[in-house]
Amino acid sequence: MKGNGTMSALVLILALIMACGSENQGGPGGGEAGYDRMYDPKTLGSVSGEVVSVDKITGQGTGYGLRLTLKTDKETILVYLGPGWFLEKQNLAFAPREKVEVTGSQVAFQGKPAIIAAQVKKADKSLKLRDSAGIPAWAAADSHSASIIGKWLLQEVIKNSEFKHPNETAGKKWGNLEIFSDNTLEFYSSDTRGRWSALNDGRIKVISDGWGTFFLSTEGPKLIMTFSDDQTKYTYNKLK
Repeated sequence: MKGNGTMSALVLILALIMACGSENQGGPGGGEAGYDRMYDPKTLGSVSGEVVSVDKITGQGTGYGLRLTLKTDKETILVYLGPGWFLEKQNLAFAPREKVEVTGSQVAFQGKPAIIAAQVKKADKSLKLRDSAGIPAWAAADSHSASIIGKWLLQEVIKNSEFKHPNETAGKKWGNLEIFSDNTLEFYSSDTRGRWSALNDGRIKVISDGWGTFFLSTEGPKLIMTFSDDQTKYTYNKLK
């Protein structure tokens, strides 16, 4: 009986350890990496309050984002700032009990009131995170990023290629893609998604869920897709 009791205790301890590890996986705010896409200039507003906590948000890939929990006169609100690597280079940091004023897109994220920050003021200092259209400041930190972020329309459809689709139209062809500032990419008409990074030679390296590795580069206003085993160019025009 004593042995069984010891074994039960060990099982309970292991279960608690595993549960804690699962809960903490990804850090505070895990699964919130998609907030950046929700920015809407039409919901711009400002709030002021006291910082309750500064939390790290982890998602797919490496790196993390930063989020504030802000207590205002009316409510407690989540404030999404941006990637840690960018914020670490700025001359403005945040800590609990500090007073700040936040301007940004007011949204509801995961059922909670939130604001995706465009600018944060603390005392006489100000940190600009996004422009009037919501384009992040860290996109301009990489000369490659700013030119490719947005929606792209496939113009050149190769016969018998996987981009060909029976329901394609002139306005929406198979393979249209959208490139986001958080280093992710999605195709409109398929389930393929990917993550991209800039190379020193000016190309964008994409590792996708379904197609493996391919490369993007710009030629004037056009975006060119190539695969390592297929030198045919798939040409895209940017949608306004």
